[in-house]
This record gives sequence, C-alpha cells and structure tokens, in this order.
Amino acid sequence: EFPAEAAIAKLQTGADVVFSVVLRDVTEQRRLESGQRFLAETGEALASTLDLEETLEQVARLWIPKFADAAVVEIIHHGQRRSVLATKGPKGTPQAIHLFDAKVTLEAALASIDDFDARSGRASSLSVASALAALPVAIRQRIAPLEPRLAVAVSVARRDESFGHALLFRADANAMAANDITLLEDLARRAAMALDSA
Repeated sequence: EFPAEAAIAKLQTGADVVFSVVLRDVTEQRRLESGQRFLAETGEALASTLDLEETLEQVARLWIPKFADAAVVEIIHHGQRRSVLATKGPKGTPQAIHLFDAKVTLEAALASIDDFDARSGRASSLSVASALAALPVAIRQRIAPLEPRLAVAVSVARRDESFGHALLFRADANAMAANDITLLEDLARRAAMALDSA
C-alpha cells in the first residue's frame, strides 16, 4: 500500500464507454509536506522563548519522537557548558532532564569517534557502542533501558559557528531516510539560531 492520487477519465465512443485511471504515488509529496509542517512547528517552539535554559530544553525535546527515543544535547554558551538529556516518556512524549552538573563533554568524546566530523555540519550514524561509550555512566544508565540500536550525531551549528552537538539514540535499527537526515540537519541549524538569540 502507498498513498496515491487518482485521475479518472471517461471516453465514450458510440455505445462503448471506456474509463481510464491513472494512479500517482504521492509518498514523497506527503513526506515533504510532513517535513515542512514539522519545521514550521519547531520554528514556533524555538521562537517561544529567549531564555537559554528553556531554549536548550526545547532543543532536546524536539528530536523526540520523530528522530530519536533519547537525545543528549550539549552546548557551549559564553564559555559555559550546558547539557540536557531528553528521553521518550511513557506516552511517547519527550521528557527533559537537565544535566548541568554531569559535565557531559560530547565535543571531546565525539572527536574521538572516527565516524563523526563535527566540522561538516552533517549528521553521522555512529556505532551504538561508540556513542554510548562517549557518555558518562549516569547518562548511559538512563539510555540503556531504551535498548538503542541506532545512534546519530549532529552538530548544532550554523555557518562556521558551532554551538554544540546532539547525540541521538533510536530503538529502531533502520537507517534514517535521506529526507529525515535533511530535516534533522535543518533542525540542528534552527536550534543553533535559537540558541544564538537566547
């Protein structure tokens, strides 16, 4: 099954009537429309506050549930490191937990993972074992019950300025579709703009 649009044409030749039906797969169109709605909603959410802590919490929550079951977001703002863990709650809604005292250092940890290039601004799939190993034990213990089978890292950056990183975990092992990767990277750029304004 797939979403489709149908065009029906009727042709009458004497006593005979012929109908033709042309079906067009609109999967990609629907996916693009869904992505545009998602970006519009995230834009509203990110613009709803100028408070740094609230913006950081919003950024962490926005990855869930569309892209991840858990997200660790770390930013450096005016020389101070701030971190938030968001996980999918009981009803699929995101729950954010501030980790300011945990001193998550994603920047250093991700730099040690060969698969991730922080300067590229591109999302990178990582081995779950490497991604979990990059995190402090307390955070790993919160993510492990979700049984992640996919890990993705993305820089929260715009132009050449990096504000930090997000490390996302999903229980679904299927690779993200190309348009989801594009949305994820666009969300990271929008998050960087919101954090810059906070």
